[in-house]
Amino acid sequence: MNFLKNRKIPIIVILILLAIGVYGFFYQKSQLAKLTEERLLLEMEIARLKLVKAELQDQLANTDSREYIESVAMNKYGLVRPYEIIYYVTGEGD
Repeated sequence: MNFLKNRKIPIIVILILLAIGVYGFFYQKSQLAKLTEERLLLEMEIARLKLVKAELQDQLANTDSREYIESVAMNKYGLVRPYEIIYYVTGEGD
């Protein structure tokens, strides 16, 4: 009988350690999946930001061109060339 009592304690300890190990394994597996998904999202964000950066660099390179300056003057400030005629459509009338 004493022999069985002495064997119960190591078996219980082994089972507890095994349970902790299994829990740790699945916890790490779920954390790995979460981090992998987060990494993919961050890589997509980096790719998007690289495209934005390239577009902004193109715009910056074109800021000295006459066409760019004219388009900003026309679109943002409503300026026109001396020979152009502006028509405003109000929607009123027959």
